[in-house]
Amino acid sequence: MGRHSPEDLDRVRSLLEQVAHGSKAAFAALYDETSPYVYGALLRLLRNPQWATEALQDCYIRVWQHADGYAAERGDPYGWLIGIARYRALDLLRAQTDRAGRLAENASDLRDAAVVPKSPETEALTLIDLEQLQRCLAHLPAAQRECLLLGYYEGHSNQELADRLHQPLGTVKAWIRRGLVRLRSCMEGP
Repeated sequence: MGRHSPEDLDRVRSLLEQVAHGSKAAFAALYDETSPYVYGALLRLLRNPQWATEALQDCYIRVWQHADGYAAERGDPYGWLIGIARYRALDLLRAQTDRAGRLAENASDLRDAAVVPKSPETEALTLIDLEQLQRCLAHLPAAQRECLLLGYYEGHSNQELADRLHQPLGTVKAWIRRGLVRLRSCMEGP
């Protein structure tokens, strides 16, 4: 994960303060600025894009509800966000483990198993999904693809991407937005 400049930290602190006072615009800006970084951390923790997306949504709901709990004097705002994300990831892992444990207890042929193994069909579908994702990513313009991969898998913020790619922040945000729309359309396609 990239390091955050003092300006980035100040901007995120300011956004959190505004969110604590109920600013929806600041919340949207905070999400745009920090969600790629938080999603990247969740993806590394959970190793499952669907779970990481679910945890990300829950994380930002908690941020909206508890932004007044952030105290700038106690540390880095990204650390605070990642702390919330980690707790949500752990809750999600516990829930998945509990669910798998209940399935194992109820299945007579899996009496002693703690986790339900993946079937060959499930593994094949996962590989097909990954192949489809790779094909869809390959059809994106290079700039959109690079922004998505750096943002979501390496955890760079939008500002870090703009700095790294020597592009205006608005351009990078537009590339990400358009890339996600095209990627979703491709993945849902025939």
